[in-house]
Amino acid sequence: MTERGVYLDNFSAAYRATAYLIAKGHEKVVHISSHRGGADVRDRLLGYRKAMREAGLTPRVVYGDLLEGGGYKAAGELIQRFPDATALFVANDQMAIGARLYLYERGLRVPEDVSLIGFDDIPLAAYQIPPLTTVRQPAWEVGGRVKIYV
Repeated sequence: MTERGVYLDNFSAAYRATAYLIAKGHEKVVHISSHRGGADVRDRLLGYRKAMREAGLTPRVVYGDLLEGGGYKAAGELIQRFPDATALFVANDQMAIGARLYLYERGLRVPEDVSLIGFDDIPLAAYQIPPLTTVRQPAWEVGGRVKIYV
């Protein structure tokens, strides 16, 4: 039996998000990834790494658990390890929201002090102040075009 599913190009989307931050002048872009998750999280990390390498920049990565609390803790680690970070590209919106809270509690403003991009465009992203910049995954639109065979 052939495995079927909906594939979204996480690698290219992560590459473009990272390249966007670099084009805005950021040279100290940190990625919050995770050891949890599957190929989607791995592809986002690989896309980030490729964009950084192509720009001649050193990849900087910390890991969370894909939840808000994991993003909060990862932001604490990245501030310790990479205090000169000017931008964060986060593997999902939940961790981006947690990271944003950590930054806020430390007096760092998004986007004035640190740029932040999440991934997935969950509904809660629109309710952040200001709304979270995020990579939109058009899963419903793509899924709506899938033919189902029985």
